[in-house]
Amino acid sequence: MKHVRGLFFYFFIFSTIACIQSFAAPTEINPPVITYTAITSPSCTTTGMTLSGVTITDVTGVPLTGANRPRIYYKKNAGSWFSRPGTKTSGTSTNGTWSFTIVETDMGIVVPGDIIAYYIIAQDLTAVPNVGSNPAAGLVATSVNSVFAAPVTPTAYSLAYNLSGTYKVGVGGNFTTLTAAIKAYNTACTISGPVIFELINNNYSASETFPLTINNRPDANATHTLTVRPSAFATPVISGSSTTQIINLNGAKYVTFDGRRGGIGTSKSLSILNNNALGTTIQFINDAQNNKLKYCIIKGRKSGSFSGTIFFSTASASGTGNDNNTIDNNDITDAPGGQSSNCIFSYGTSGKENSNISITNNNISNNCNPIAGGESYGVCIYPGNNLWVVKGNRLFQTATRRIAASPNTFQHSGIRSLEFT
Repeated sequence: MKHVRGLFFYFFIFSTIACIQSFAAPTEINPPVITYTAITSPSCTTTGMTLSGVTITDVTGVPLTGANRPRIYYKKNAGSWFSRPGTKTSGTSTNGTWSFTIVETDMGIVVPGDIIAYYIIAQDLTAVPNVGSNPAAGLVATSVNSVFAAPVTPTAYSLAYNLSGTYKVGVGGNFTTLTAAIKAYNTACTISGPVIFELINNNYSASETFPLTINNRPDANATHTLTVRPSAFATPVISGSSTTQIINLNGAKYVTFDGRRGGIGTSKSLSILNNNALGTTIQFINDAQNNKLKYCIIKGRKSGSFSGTIFFSTASASGTGNDNNTIDNNDITDAPGGQSSNCIFSYGTSGKENSNISITNNNISNNCNPIAGGESYGVCIYPGNNLWVVKGNRLFQTATRRIAASPNTFQHSGIRSLEFT
């Protein structure tokens, strides 16, 4: 009996000591938690990019000095990874704020259009360190210096352009697609002179994302212009089936679509086409000003009385209207799938009228709205417009149109103007 009691006492004492030891020496299994705000993309910074305000927290803490302190890893495009240690700017080992600098020369020369991928990595102070990163998915590492697999989707930013001069657009050019070229224009750090996007392929369709929206730039002016035109040997077609637009001039200024090869002569070598009855082909909106469409073939099939193949829309809330735009020497006609109700339609904003619009020397054809009571016009100027010039245009049909029976309510005209001042 004494032996049993002694054994029980021994087991009790041993279990108690083991329990105390387990509470006295907890095992930390969680890696450091890293949070930060990603670098804005695209970026105009090409030297000394710094990621500040990175918060790193951990129960046991992270090294503050030495080779094992938190690091940033970065690479250019599909290149190799490089890394640099960070600097704690405030806080403690368990809850600190850090700053990290990307050294671009590690990656060689960086140029506009390059994509810089990066992630932050940290380890804690346990004997066998727990290693974490942001982003985390896919990381395989035993320390901040021993990374066997980088995160699958690292954070990334692209380097923006400083644009001036002529850029080839198409396979083998400076930009593979017109979508990419226009994005570069919209996000460029500066426009320091005339910019020409020269189309070197014959098809701009499946690889494009419509609408192709050209935005307002504060540095666009009479000398800092954008021109989209065919190269000397191309006959490009920009085409799609968009429920909105193919080209959207969203506050764009001093933009020209010139259909002549190399900008020379009188040939119409650029076609812009929307084959969707719900969308326009080209829209002017939010104070699109001083733009030109010339020597182009523009096709659409927008149904409905209050829009058109080319649509002048409303002004921006603080703007003055879509002013000083020119449509000259174009063929404006139907798309393969049908006709637009109106070839050119404008419905502006009262008090912020679409003013000083010039519609000259165009071939305007095949507008039709065949439904009972429908309206159809070659050029239709609704309220919210002022000081238009419409002259020298040919308006015609190339085929017989059949109109649904209606009690004398169908309206079809070459040019119609309502409340036009």
